[in-house]
Amino acid sequence: MVQDRTFRYYLYYAFLVAEWTAGISVVLLTLLVSQDAGNFQTWPLPTLIGWTHNHKVLIFVISAIAVVTKFVRARIGPPWAWKAIKELLDTWHSKIFAGIPNASADEHRISGLGSPAQTSLDHRFPCLNVTR
Repeated sequence: MVQDRTFRYYLYYAFLVAEWTAGISVVLLTLLVSQDAGNFQTWPLPTLIGWTHNHKVLIFVISAIAVVTKFVRARIGPPWAWKAIKELLDTWHSKIFAGIPNASADEHRISGLGSPAQTSLDHRFPCLNVTR
């Protein structure tokens, strides 16, 4: 199965990278905040520890970013699943509607205004028809 590089594909993996980056950053910043700057003599550690003590709110913000990206990525869904579902629907469409000449390409779709399902409800529920 060839993977299409759609906007959803890039968005999904951008959120994946952001989620992992934020998660690892939270772990490292939390570790640095828990340390005492006086215990370390190597140059960057006391400076980093002091900086994290002054910016503890940043840990909360990055944690929130990690949670939001996790939620958004779960709502988008993996790109391979969307591709598999679309290919499955297209396969079913080609097998089910193969015997119908001039069958519409969107006959198996359930969304879309003006579809046969929508127009068949017009005579049963006239109150739903707002175009008349």
